[in-house]
Amino acid sequence: MRVVVGTVGTRGDVQPCLALAKGLQRAGIDVVMATHEDFGEWIGRHGVPFRPVFGSFRKLVESDVGREWLESADSPRRYMKAFEQLFGPLLRSWVEDAVRVTADADAVVFYPMASGFLVGAEKHRIPAVGVAFFPWVPSGDLGGLVLPPWMTPLPSMRRWSGRFFHRLMAKPFLAGFQEYRRELGLEPIAHKSVPEHMFARGIPHLHLFSEHVVPRPRDWEPWAQVTGYCPLDEGDGFEPTPELKRFLEAGPPPVYVGFGSMTGRDPADLARIVRGD
Repeated sequence: MRVVVGTVGTRGDVQPCLALAKGLQRAGIDVVMATHEDFGEWIGRHGVPFRPVFGSFRKLVESDVGREWLESADSPRRYMKAFEQLFGPLLRSWVEDAVRVTADADAVVFYPMASGFLVGAEKHRIPAVGVAFFPWVPSGDLGGLVLPPWMTPLPSMRRWSGRFFHRLMAKPFLAGFQEYRRELGLEPIAHKSVPEHMFARGIPHLHLFSEHVVPRPRDWEPWAQVTGYCPLDEGDGFEPTPELKRFLEAGPPPVYVGFGSMTGRDPADLARIVRGD
């Protein structure tokens, strides 16, 4: 059995999927990892076969539009404008990539943000499983990702807020997505977002976080589960450089603040904020 594990985004979106892929390998499953070319060497070091899709995410977020997108979280209008400018031109090529790399698969496990993998699964008539790193399925127990909690005091409002998030993210791309589905001989989805299409079909969703951090909502269907984190074993081969050893031994334990790839245009100002200057 061959399973393609597909994801999109930064290392934070890739590492849990790589840990999951290695777990599937240990269970005797033939696994292929499909994501951005930036991660190919790293994935290969873990012994997981790799198929590049979606180009370089690092180059995307380091572009002017990419920086604008990363820094616009305080303004939904700016965020959506930059989001559409950054990813809109890539939609078709990304879906084509996902359909291509799933052609020989028996099943697909994918981060739902990379909805092209669902198109691949439906085109090739194979099962699909979604994996999410935060509560992806709307619930009356949880607030949405767009509106503040005080605006959604009732469970029905919180469920609506969750659906609104998915529809907001899908709106700029839905027409092109539907058109490409028709070209592939697939029925257009009958919903206002791909996640709602997945929910209606009862496609399994595995949420890779701990119930001790976010308890599983009481109103989720059985196909939506919380599995726990998927930590990646990087092995015991790390050895700090002499310079790093001297730094660590020179004084009290340091406090490290990291941002991964989610940095801004002005690192000096960011450093000032972290230091509390």
